[in-house]
Amino acid sequence: MVVIFALVAPVLLGIIGLGVDYTSWVLQRTTLQQAADAAALAVMSDIQVAGASQQRMQSLARSYVDGTVKLERGDGPVSVVTLAVARERSGGPFVPAGWTPGARAPTGVKVTLTQRKHAIMSRLVTPHLTDITVSATAEAVGSSKLCVLGLASRGGTTIQLKDNARIDADDCVVYSLSPYAGGLAASEQSVIAATRTCTVGGFQGDNRISGRFR
Repeated sequence: MVVIFALVAPVLLGIIGLGVDYTSWVLQRTTLQQAADAAALAVMSDIQVAGASQQRMQSLARSYVDGTVKLERGDGPVSVVTLAVARERSGGPFVPAGWTPGARAPTGVKVTLTQRKHAIMSRLVTPHLTDITVSATAEAVGSSKLCVLGLASRGGTTIQLKDNARIDADDCVVYSLSPYAGGLAASEQSVIAATRTCTVGGFQGDNRISGRFR
């Protein structure tokens, strides 16, 4: 039995190690995807408010990723790449855009994150379980006036309504740029009436929002 256990133990430990590595990889990939989604939405919202520039896009995406992705011991840094894009044709694929003469005007942004994840079984796992790449593309559809903009450099709730509070913005947009899950909050019979209400992180409270919500 001792001999059998000695032969089988390394295999069992290897299987357990691979299982831990795979679970860790899946969780980290999900975290990176959520960060890329939030960063793309934040950058696109910023473009609509302040105009586009490659430096500003990169800086904003970088700050969102640094604020939402925590590095575990042994993990590599998260690389952030932003790219201004536009539709090749209506309903067609995205192609690179820019601000030089003759270039397509940017109507969206693509954020790509890459990271090398630490692996317990580093000698056995393949790059598929250590090198993670995710991307997210946000596109502006239509145009509306901006009435309310909630900013948060460190997260947290940026727009909060309670005690029957009401925002009437029937012909414009309400934005919350916080990556926090409760970046936009409404409770106690409060109401937001807007053409479009957008929140990067999420919404908490009573669902009393009229118009388009995302």
